[in-house]
Amino acid sequence: MKSLKVLLIAPTYIDSPNTMYFPIGMAYLASYISSKGYFVDGLNMSNYGLEKGLKELEEKLNREHFDVIGVGALTVAFEQIQKLVTHLRSVSDAKIVIGGGVTSCESELVIKEIKPDYMVISEGEMIFEELLSHVENPSEYNLPRGAWSLRGDEMVSNNESNAITDLDTLPFPDYELMGIDKFMELKSGELLNHHKVDLSVGKYMPISASRSCPFKCTFCHHAGMGDYRKHSVDYAVKFIKKMITEYKVEHIEIYDELFSMNKQRVMEFCDELKPLGITFMCQLRVDQIDREMLTAMREAGCIEISYGIESGSEKVIKSMNKKIHVEQIENAIKLTREAKIGIQGNFLFGDPAETSETISE
Repeated sequence: MKSLKVLLIAPTYIDSPNTMYFPIGMAYLASYISSKGYFVDGLNMSNYGLEKGLKELEEKLNREHFDVIGVGALTVAFEQIQKLVTHLRSVSDAKIVIGGGVTSCESELVIKEIKPDYMVISEGEMIFEELLSHVENPSEYNLPRGAWSLRGDEMVSNNESNAITDLDTLPFPDYELMGIDKFMELKSGELLNHHKVDLSVGKYMPISASRSCPFKCTFCHHAGMGDYRKHSVDYAVKFIKKMITEYKVEHIEIYDELFSMNKQRVMEFCDELKPLGITFMCQLRVDQIDREMLTAMREAGCIEISYGIESGSEKVIKSMNKKIHVEQIENAIKLTREAKIGIQGNFLFGDPAETSETISE
């Protein structure tokens, strides 16, 4: 066991308990750092809300002395991260490291306004491991690529680092450490959350089967996630089976920007998932589906597909660099309805090419 003790915190997104996001990235980081010999504990504050979450935090800090505290979230949690770090400074002498989408999107703002000891830009696993070595022995280990720091009022930036090439080399994410049981308990009592009205899906769990996206739509930022990479179908299905055994999961939501751009992968996934008797949803592109694939997905338990429709205007879609056409959107909606699969449509207004006429389209 290595000497540093690490606490990983996912801040709440609002003051009350909520299920807006489950911290999948923190769960991956927890299992990875633990596999390298570090003592790791975790806290998902969304399970408790701000006030009770801070009490849970203080109880952890009273039980254990931590050398490094990692905080990770998306940009929408900026205010909550700021509150959390301010509180941490008053109750702990641990080095504070912030990561996640917020640092990749708003790097200078985060380090100047929140003033963590370090920031991680890009995927966290390998950078955080190297950063722990630097924290423990800075004379022997330089600040790694992908990590930023503050030296007094001076900002030290060290660019981005390389992403993990083979996602299957990662251990399964530690959902238990990040409070999946409490998340599922909260989720079971919700019909409406901050993103959408959920279908009646029973015991629900989010997973990740890939990272990033190969497309370059003008409005989208992949938050330092590197090139598009996928877990193998075998890895994803083994993790799903594990979650079914441990938590009696009935529905899986695949939280990928793009579940697949390959029909064969989707068909293989459906073949493996069908015997499990659960339902699932995922996100796909309108130009990469056909009747055969949708039929296989429905038979395997797919009850909803999220499509990035964005606009009904060919002019705006071209401006967004979506590389799709209105005809393909119409065809995807028609085929998906015929397959009796629900549709979640994502729309974006305000592109530079947008006019009142394109909005009406």
